[in-house]
Amino acid sequence: MNTIVWFRIGFLSITPYGLCIALALAGMYVLSTRTLRYFRTRTSAFQPLDCMLWSIPCGFLCAKLCHWVFSFGEYSFGEALALWRGGYAMFGAWMGFALGTALYARRNKLRFLDLMDCFAPSLALFVFLERLAEAFTDQGYGKEIDTVFLRRTLFSMTDVYGSARHAVYRLETLSALIALAAALWFFRASVRRKFRIRGEAIRLTLLLIAAPQVIWESMRDDGYLAYGFVRISQVVCLACVLCLAAYYILKLLPIRNLRKFLGISLGILALCTAITVRQEFAVDTDQNLEWNYLIMLFAMGGTTYIIFRLRRLWTDQALKTRKARAAARHRTASISSTPA
Repeated sequence: MNTIVWFRIGFLSITPYGLCIALALAGMYVLSTRTLRYFRTRTSAFQPLDCMLWSIPCGFLCAKLCHWVFSFGEYSFGEALALWRGGYAMFGAWMGFALGTALYARRNKLRFLDLMDCFAPSLALFVFLERLAEAFTDQGYGKEIDTVFLRRTLFSMTDVYGSARHAVYRLETLSALIALAAALWFFRASVRRKFRIRGEAIRLTLLLIAAPQVIWESMRDDGYLAYGFVRISQVVCLACVLCLAAYYILKLLPIRNLRKFLGISLGILALCTAITVRQEFAVDTDQNLEWNYLIMLFAMGGTTYIIFRLRRLWTDQALKTRKARAAARHRTASISSTPA
């Protein structure tokens, strides 16, 4: 990855991309301290900076390691240890951050999902600023645009040869911004309802970033990771979306009156996934790129909508269960306090 160098301090090169990453890390700390106040459990006793000292190094190392593994021998392991040379996988950064957070939670006897919920808006903020920083690099562009109308929009960019290409990094920035707003809204809604399901903030954020990323990865025409014609990041994002769908289906499966709806939802998910895979092959063989991307967008939109419906049903069911348990405890307390 080539990037602009503003100035040098000794052997250290100061780049706008590096400054954006530093700003993103600082923003993660500030935002996590803000979201921490929404927790009323013992999780509020932890310090975000202490956790980030575990999670951030693990995130960078895993991002670098995943990029080296899925580059399939393009450079040696010794070159992979040169962290300053670039070459990171975003999905590896997420996995490394989760690993570091899990180690910190285990060491300090805290709940892992509570910590990930606390960092959910911060992770969306990091993705937002990192994708925005690609404007200062030679990454984040897609294939050439054939439609004249799209060339005049904000989602078009001109490469060094003067060709109009899809500005994929701007689309990724927009989806990360939506995920950030949704995560912040989730915390505010949890405060109003006085009810929060552990792990829902990070699942919501992961869904809103991974689902559109399936399409954005298909549009990329830069240094993406691939094994033959299979794009690694695209497969990982699609797997994350399907795992989230499977999670909610398994949670709702014991409810008998919902099994018909779950069967229909499973069929729609299978159909949308098949359409997405089919259109991905069509992108490589067909000239109508915008039409294929539009079909993929509708397919992934349908998948996301079904998952949101499943999530809403699971949330409502969990809320009913909590209210029923609270009512049962209240009746038990009333009976025990009644004089004989």
